[in-house]
Amino acid sequence: MHKHCLLHGLKSKKQLISMLDITDNKVMKGKAQDKIKIYIATEPKKRLIEAPEYKIKKVQNKIKNYLLKCDLPSYVFSGIKGKSYFCNAALHRDCKFLYKTDISAFFPSISRNTAYKFFKNDLETSSDVAKILTDICTVDIRDTLEKDSSVAGFVKDKKIKMYNHLCTGSPASPILSYLVNKAMFDEMYAIAENNNLKFSIYMDDVFFSSSKSISNNVREHILRILTKYGYNVSFKKVIYYTSQQNKKVTGVIITPQNKLSIPNKLRRKIIASFSKGNLKTGEQNLRGMLVASNIIEKNSFSGIKRYLNELSKIQ
Repeated sequence: MHKHCLLHGLKSKKQLISMLDITDNKVMKGKAQDKIKIYIATEPKKRLIEAPEYKIKKVQNKIKNYLLKCDLPSYVFSGIKGKSYFCNAALHRDCKFLYKTDISAFFPSISRNTAYKFFKNDLETSSDVAKILTDICTVDIRDTLEKDSSVAGFVKDKKIKMYNHLCTGSPASPILSYLVNKAMFDEMYAIAENNNLKFSIYMDDVFFSSSKSISNNVREHILRILTKYGYNVSFKKVIYYTSQQNKKVTGVIITPQNKLSIPNKLRRKIIASFSKGNLKTGEQNLRGMLVASNIIEKNSFSGIKRYLNELSKIQ
């Protein structure tokens, strides 16, 4: 297992330094923590931000690239090259019924020890190599909790008990969050196989879909698996869609006619942003939203795109 990952079986710190191109000695001494900014963002919603400085993020990205060589099943969509939120939605396009669950504070609920055990036991690295990899991929927020009441309040509200956990801003976290939870997701995959369901995971969202209704027993079994592994479920985001409903899957709407559609919220944002008049300050954001809309529906908002292109020629 994971034999194709070059981190597998690694015993040499010197070789690890070379593989990750580590130039900052603080990283080797477990001081990556000092280069991660921790705060609470309020827009578009409250969320815990743990933003690594460029040097740390660069090393985390290298770890991610190595981890992508691990054995990964087809049901994983987040953090995988060539896959996207749109690919995840397209998998479920022909469904009539869809069950969506959300793992509350997923990355902050994955403990440092869980990450360490993956590197040490699953990748079979030496203890010191596992420690360095874990130091780079996790963050300890205990000092911040004492100094920042907004972070402390958020952690309490979200019932986060792992104060030393997977870093939310690390590019390695999406793929690592799957790898350390392989046993849990494999249990869910078995449920899907046994009940002829399509199954996918994207970050903290888990999706099951079918041409037939999904029974209460199956849905409850899925939630029991999550709680068995120690995760909290965001019940506000646990949704069972039936055949006549629009289904929202990773930012894409699947209509009852099995078409992929732009969410109304994104449509309104694009129109509101364009209608403001002063496009100089918001043009980049507007262009980003237009790209997202065109991934879902080709040639959408073509008039706005033409206007922006003409505007850029004038400027």
